[in-house]
Amino acid sequence: MDGGGTREVARDDGLVVECRVYTHARRHPVVIGNIQGLRIPPVTPAQLLVGVGSLVFLTVSYRIWAHFGGALNSVIMLGVPLGLAFAARALRVEGRAPWRAAFGWLMLVASPKRGMRLGKPERNRTLIRRYRNRVWMAEVTYR
Repeated sequence: MDGGGTREVARDDGLVVECRVYTHARRHPVVIGNIQGLRIPPVTPAQLLVGVGSLVFLTVSYRIWAHFGGALNSVIMLGVPLGLAFAARALRVEGRAPWRAAFGWLMLVASPKRGMRLGKPERNRTLIRRYRNRVWMAEVTYR
């Protein structure tokens, strides 16, 4: 009974246990990321962003860096985005995904200088009244 079939198992005490077996589902090849036999490795959003972003940057700045000849320029144009995307796979910033860390930094930069109090920016409060009275201190002796 392979592939989700039902199997009845008899025990010594006469009780029949009905169970299902899903070995076929585990043996089934991965369909997502499989295009006519070519397997594409799964990519994270960070990898996709870094790979596509670096490819766009290299394409826009082509006139600045592309002075090595056709073959080497092509290797750089394809190799740098692939290498950066592969490196971004293991990137963790403070234990968080890169996009979450970038959002945290953005929130830090956008937050008020003095911080927040009850959801509102903290204002610079100056003292309206100053204490101007004199205080007399007396020496106390114990006997």
